[in-house]
Amino acid sequence: MSKTRGKSMEELLKEALVPEEQQPYELPQNWVWVKLENVHDIITGSTPSKKVPQYYGGSFPIIKPGDLDQGDSVILASEYLSEEGKAKSRIIPKNSTLVCCIGSIGKAGFTLVDCTTNQQINSLVGIKNTVVPKYTYYFSLSESFRQALISRSSSTTISIINKFKMGQIPFPLPAYSEQRKISDKIDSLFTKIDEAKRLIDEAKESFELRRAAILDKAFRGELTNGWRDTNINIESPQMYNEESRIVSSSIPSTWSRCRLEDVILSFKYGTSEKSDYNYSGKPVLRIPNIGDSSLLLDDLKFLPDNSESNVVADGDILIIRSNGSRDLVGKCALVTKKEENFAFASYLIRLRPSERIIPEFLLWLLRSEGIKSQFFSYAKSSTGINNINIKELSNTIIPVPPKEEQQRLLNVINELLNNEDHIIKIINSKNLSDLKESILQKAFRGELGTNNATEESAIELLKETLNSQKK
Repeated sequence: MSKTRGKSMEELLKEALVPEEQQPYELPQNWVWVKLENVHDIITGSTPSKKVPQYYGGSFPIIKPGDLDQGDSVILASEYLSEEGKAKSRIIPKNSTLVCCIGSIGKAGFTLVDCTTNQQINSLVGIKNTVVPKYTYYFSLSESFRQALISRSSSTTISIINKFKMGQIPFPLPAYSEQRKISDKIDSLFTKIDEAKRLIDEAKESFELRRAAILDKAFRGELTNGWRDTNINIESPQMYNEESRIVSSSIPSTWSRCRLEDVILSFKYGTSEKSDYNYSGKPVLRIPNIGDSSLLLDDLKFLPDNSESNVVADGDILIIRSNGSRDLVGKCALVTKKEENFAFASYLIRLRPSERIIPEFLLWLLRSEGIKSQFFSYAKSSTGINNINIKELSNTIIPVPPKEEQQRLLNVINELLNNEDHIIKIINSKNLSDLKESILQKAFRGELGTNNATEESAIELLKETLNSQKK
């Protein structure tokens, strides 16, 4: 806060109020724009010396930027101070807003406990009976506040905003009673949005379970029982090596259970040649290009035109063979004509299906839980990296129906899963983050239905605050 002793009320108001030409937008008549520092104590954190071990290991939380992920319920810390360490720190009272001011500028949290912070965080402690604590926190989440921070930050390698510049940010101040109404209204609306998000996440999880169930039934032959009854003359598929045919009672008698190598013409590892973003030469497909439903082409690197790397063709399948995430090993995508003659990187394996299996049918087969569980059983971890190789991949056991039934199954799978995908797309179109931001925008413009034009102007609240600071 600025110094107030010896100044007239007119001088104090001039210092505290934001000049009209600097006001971000128009407010209700009984609100005022004030500088953040005039209605908050702004406290920059510090870290007690690490050279003094006795400062650490107690129960007093020192909050760091990663701890702000707790949002409006910052309670736990990644590190704690002893009473000696606490005595060397700047204490932040509970119900304060903590804002990252170095690096991840604008990341914010609301502490429910007394704490301290490291130097990457500035804490906003609202003046008692002037600012409702949660009102400040919600304002700190708004895009308006975040952009104000960014525009005032200095940036070399890492963006930084200091305490002074933060204190100059315009803050929309309504009457204290209206601040409470706004905070309560946002609390209520955000709770409903969070509940909607939970239901959406459950729906997505349910979709994944239904998809797994559909594929399980498909590859047991349960989705084409009726089709087989009316197509009794379809012959069983013949494998390259009939000795590799595995007898199984869990699939229809007209199907074969064999090894993946029996339906693949060739397995190939990708290139280790260095690629770059020169946007000329031969495109190379990498792990980031293996999407959930298709190949993604918005992040391509390139090899020289004279590269002799293996390339892909329409109908090939690319599968991730090595990754730090076990869940990504075995993730695969189908190559289309659009990606023909692209190269592919070393952490991928190219599968070129034979005429005995429809490529898209094989893609769904490789995405099924039964096959993925085999991949997981093969995946070996070396220094945190999970791997499968061509030999292990080629020995994967798969069910293979006659080709006519493969196409029928494909039609059924696509019809069922397209309906599910349509529902998920509708769900995803409801961007809940955008909805929250819209609420915040309205809240700090007095447009949430909380404003009462007959209430006392916030200028009177500000005068009381400035008067109390003079004493």
